[in-house]
Amino acid sequence: MATKTTQFKQEGLPYALSEIINLSDNGVTYALPIIFYHSDRAVLISREALRWSHSLLSKYSLSKIQAYSKALCRMVNFQRVWKPALAITKDNIDYLIYAFLNTRQHGTINETGECRFGGLFWQPASETTLKSDFSAIKSYFEFCGRELGYISLSKHKYVTSPNSNWHKRLSSLQNTSSRDFFAHLSSAREYWKEIYGATDLQLPPVIQARKHKAKYRHFPTEEEIWELIFAEKNPAFRALWIAAAFGGIRISEQLNAWQIDILPARYRGYFFGHFDQTNVGGDILYLRADPLHSRYSEELGKNGLTRTQFLHQKYNLLPRASLLSNHPLYSGWKGTIPIGDYLTSEVFWTHPKAASLFEVCAKEIREFHMQANTAAHHPWFFVNLFTKGASFGQPIKLSRVETAMEAAWQRIGQRPYRFGRNIHGLRHFYKWRAENDLEISPQHIQLMLGHSQISSQDKYGRNAMRLHQALNEKLGNLGTKDEAD
Repeated sequence: MATKTTQFKQEGLPYALSEIINLSDNGVTYALPIIFYHSDRAVLISREALRWSHSLLSKYSLSKIQAYSKALCRMVNFQRVWKPALAITKDNIDYLIYAFLNTRQHGTINETGECRFGGLFWQPASETTLKSDFSAIKSYFEFCGRELGYISLSKHKYVTSPNSNWHKRLSSLQNTSSRDFFAHLSSAREYWKEIYGATDLQLPPVIQARKHKAKYRHFPTEEEIWELIFAEKNPAFRALWIAAAFGGIRISEQLNAWQIDILPARYRGYFFGHFDQTNVGGDILYLRADPLHSRYSEELGKNGLTRTQFLHQKYNLLPRASLLSNHPLYSGWKGTIPIGDYLTSEVFWTHPKAASLFEVCAKEIREFHMQANTAAHHPWFFVNLFTKGASFGQPIKLSRVETAMEAAWQRIGQRPYRFGRNIHGLRHFYKWRAENDLEISPQHIQLMLGHSQISSQDKYGRNAMRLHQALNEKLGNLGTKDEAD
């Protein structure tokens, strides 16, 4: 652990850090975040946090588990810096969480850029980040109460149970509106002031966050995007550009797609309810299936193994989203919320011409898979079609896509990375087109981007049907203009 001690000093962390480590269990190798903490001049592993991280493997991707692990580290560091000897009790444990989130909300850096709180250089955090941190900590505390009977923040252990009042208060807070959520954070200050008075337990003073000028997020023009698409000769890359710009799906998520995820339009009703294709359009169905937990891993109608299980059993492989971030084939999965028994959602096309072009590319790619018999080696859809050697027919690396996009912009005489000419800029264009050209409602845009949390498959199907109808109506109104373009 000597190297870890050095790392603590180098990174300036006061107490805990999280790092992804490869582990092996019954011959199966997998990656998992491990929390190291500094205690009495030694670096130790939090076994409680390890068990918690392992329990999350069945629910979340590696990137999300790592984010949760880092949030817990921040909580440990806060508790250690703020009040190491604080006696956590059943009455104040949730207020400790509120105090942590309150400090995260306002940051620890003053107007001159100095840190005012024990080496924790925190910029003010966004609402999304705060809620993510809250979910992570709540998850850890619930796991400890349910599985261990105590909560451990490094070397300190505090007895708890899943039926405690603080646990109920946390569950109640999770279901509040955003305004009430932040009201609770503010009330935490009053609690500490009332209980402890003017002691060293007082929270750091709230300072006004430094104002930043709003940044306009550039993205390519529609004319540039069409030129990029038509100049691309490789059907795999062309399909990636099309689906990102007119389907809104992240490039990294596309690289997780399996060959069975690209289907004729008539299968839409099978996954998302009874669709009338005459009303919702006959655009090709591009499924966004959870790369770890979706049970759509074989033929339709067979709800069996998860994709993680299927990959291990048939190919002795891991999902690309669960590989280490420095692995050549790693490709993340972020933000898309799946629905239904199969844990899938769909790509919503904002241009019928783009959907048709994608279908042409998909046909070429599918023919390649059949000729090269790639399914004997892996299930992924986007592969190297022309590369010679060992990578022929193998999944495309994200780094290769980035290089290909750079070359694609140069091919049409545009400078890469300027004005959003990168793999993220196409998705930003998708959102802009939905908001401005098509005037789609914010609720439907959330569904299009894969951010909408919907409780049931039936409800998702009804919402998707209405969205398709709205898209058809808007696209019909824009038909003349698009045709002219």
